[in-house]
Amino acid sequence: MLKSGTESPARLEIFCNGDGIRELGAVRHFALQTKTVDELSLKVEAAGYEVFIKPKDIVIPSNPEFHARMSFFYGPLGEQVELFCPKE
Repeated sequence: MLKSGTESPARLEIFCNGDGIRELGAVRHFALQTKTVDELSLKVEAAGYEVFIKPKDIVIPSNPEFHARMSFFYGPLGEQVELFCPKE
């Protein structure tokens, strides 16, 4: 997790998940930080998108550990979109 900003903080999640597809425009997963994971997940589902991981609390085993509320849904092109809210 890379953190940027102070007034409106943002985090960019970067990870390697094997070889995967290496084509221009191929996005498998991206994460968006929000304060309203549960609300947005309901809105996404109501808009007809599949929320394949319902909102839940997690701990990412990093150093230091990263505690968050998160959910995942499939976007219009099949990409996986993560909504998360840090629990600091």
